[in-house]
Amino acid sequence: YAFFSPIFATPNKGKPQGVEKLAEVVKLSGSFPVIALGGINERNFSAALRAGASGIAAIRMLNDATKLPEIVKKIRSEIDD
Repeated sequence: YAFFSPIFATPNKGKPQGVEKLAEVVKLSGSFPVIALGGINERNFSAALRAGASGIAAIRMLNDATKLPEIVKKIRSEIDD
């Protein structure tokens, strides 16, 4: 797998590449999995998945244990759609 970052604005990670660029990278990678990271949160993770990312890495989004069950449910519903 390969990581592609940053997708969205995040501190100290440089200029965001955006979901359009992510979709280009996914297309060029063929069957090679691409993981999206950088600025991923509850409001935008689905855009990265819709762009074709095989998965996401989201430290801040997944860091709050009290919200984790709700976030996992949200991610699963996006994947199941």
